[in-house]
Amino acid sequence: MSLKRIGILALKDLLHGSRSFLIIFVVIMPLLMWLIVTLIFSGTSVPRLGIVDEGSSQLPAIASEYESIQVTQYGSASALNNAVEGGNVDAGIVIPDGFDAAAMAGNPNLTVYVWGESLASNRSILQSTVSKMVREVAGQSASFTIKIDDPSGIERGEAIPWSQRLSPFIVVMPIVMGGIYLTATSVVQEKERKTLNALVITPASLTEVYLAKALLGFVFSLLMGLIILLLTSSLGNQPWLLMIFIALGTVMAVELGLIFSSFVSNINTLFATARIAQLIIFVPALFYMFPYFPQWIAKIFPSYYFVQPIMDISAEGATWANVSTEALILIGANIVIGAVAWQMIKRIKQFSA
Repeated sequence: MSLKRIGILALKDLLHGSRSFLIIFVVIMPLLMWLIVTLIFSGTSVPRLGIVDEGSSQLPAIASEYESIQVTQYGSASALNNAVEGGNVDAGIVIPDGFDAAAMAGNPNLTVYVWGESLASNRSILQSTVSKMVREVAGQSASFTIKIDDPSGIERGEAIPWSQRLSPFIVVMPIVMGGIYLTATSVVQEKERKTLNALVITPASLTEVYLAKALLGFVFSLLMGLIILLLTSSLGNQPWLLMIFIALGTVMAVELGLIFSSFVSNINTLFATARIAQLIIFVPALFYMFPYFPQWIAKIFPSYYFVQPIMDISAEGATWANVSTEALILIGANIVIGAVAWQMIKRIKQFSA
């Protein structure tokens, strides 16, 4: 097996197929989906911060200087609590009497009310901004405690905004389109044109031809997944961890594409049977969209182990310690699916010999 020949075959497919409908569809469809969700659900409002000053702190004046947030002052903690509960602000802070002195002494404590349905991006911006403001008051790299309260009483599943609930579909779509459909279609088209045997007559082996198709699907899926994460500002603080799960999910999709292409001989049959693989990939995203469904059902599907970690990392700030178990299960699933794909390619080699 030659890596050079695999690369040349993949490049040939890219150059000759760059204007094909499917490659254009793989690029355009996820971007179109992202645009629709962004226009309908996301909105353009800046993060809204409510403030109650029980003393004479510098924080309200400092907060008003930040153009990245909208600041509203309230007369009492109960009024602020009602504003947060009603969604009039994304978060609110109660500044106790003597706060500035406590901050300068290195012990600034704040109570923060958070609206359960606020966007994760808005909460992240407000948390960072409040931290900066406190450090301005303290005049040093202060270590402080923030007590967070959600007065709305909204459960986690109900609090996820629709723009975030639909995120798995936007991220998974390029993986499905590139990994499954692009990989499988490029193989089946060779079968329909009767050019697969011609390729095998050249120094390239059947295994190298299949791996070249897989490489093309993998690269397209990985790039489109990264682009979607950039557009949705979902890379978070650990982009390398996100890319690991995107890559592992893409490997699974490519392997499924190879399996389907190995026993399908025409495009129409391929698109009919590939819906099974599409279901396997998309079902966990559906359970993320409706969190009150029994989550154990989603865990039956192998794709759960890359869909859920991607959302946990991008939306909840999960670390390797939080998702390492899912990573190991995902790697194991990929090994099993890859072994099945390899055996099917070997059978094709035996029949074509």
